[in-house]
Amino acid sequence: MDHFNAKNSIIVPELKDFSACSVKFGDLKVLDTGTNSHQAMETIIEDLQISGPVDAIAGPYNEIPALELSVLATGMKAPIVSHRASDYNLLLPEKHPFFSQVSADLLSEMAFVDSYLSHIGRINYVAVVYSSSATAIQKVDMLRALLDND
Repeated sequence: MDHFNAKNSIIVPELKDFSACSVKFGDLKVLDTGTNSHQAMETIIEDLQISGPVDAIAGPYNEIPALELSVLATGMKAPIVSHRASDYNLLLPEKHPFFSQVSADLLSEMAFVDSYLSHIGRINYVAVVYSSSATAIQKVDMLRALLDND
């Protein structure tokens, strides 16, 4: 966060083209919500008593804390963003109007796989195992194109 705010392209090379960008992260706190709703709520409530209201909640990964924290976020009128929780109830705007779910697009996902395989030097022969769904076939085609360019 500090490197992004300082637009330090030595640490974060992607920032070299964004030196004029005025976007900055505010104060971020990482709180361990654990895997159960009691611990998640307790952690956030304790932090609220010390720091005051939060602007947004990002995470958690697990379904149960995300569902419970979405109720808290609705009460605080603060957005909550999660990229793993997909409980059907969370996706109903009338129940959880401040909840959003984000996920990487196919190209970003496969670009990461390509980057990792390149990093460990394993790109000559790659066995790709996916289902025969249309999405899986698209992922395989993208990965093949990315690996061919390395």
